[in-house]
Amino acid sequence: MQKVLSVRKFIYLFISLLIIGCVAQRKVFEKESEYKIKKFKTFSPYHSWINIKTYSKELQENIPALIKINNLYFTEKTIFDAGEGKHNISIDFVGTIGLKINDLKVNKGDSIIINVYLREDPTPISD
Repeated sequence: MQKVLSVRKFIYLFISLLIIGCVAQRKVFEKESEYKIKKFKTFSPYHSWINIKTYSKELQENIPALIKINNLYFTEKTIFDAGEGKHNISIDFVGTIGLKINDLKVNKGDSIIINVYLREDPTPISD
């Protein structure tokens, strides 16, 4: 009887952790700027999309940013037809602390939304 209860407790704990792990959003802090990644599946299995939205952490407003994906620079484009594989992304804006996302894995048919919240850089731009 005692073994049955411990097995049930283990199964309930395992299922609870599995549900919590699947529901939790990935939230990463790096150099006081942060980002959130949401992954979805597209209707087209032939394309994978990355949509990057950049905001000021303090003002909570949308800001333009310089986006670099695998050493290619973009200034106005925020939706990218990304190939399958791992991608290195960096996001910068004047007067903010930049952010890097290394080894973002993209599979065929993924639709990824990245919300980036850049913090103001306390370092003066010029002397």
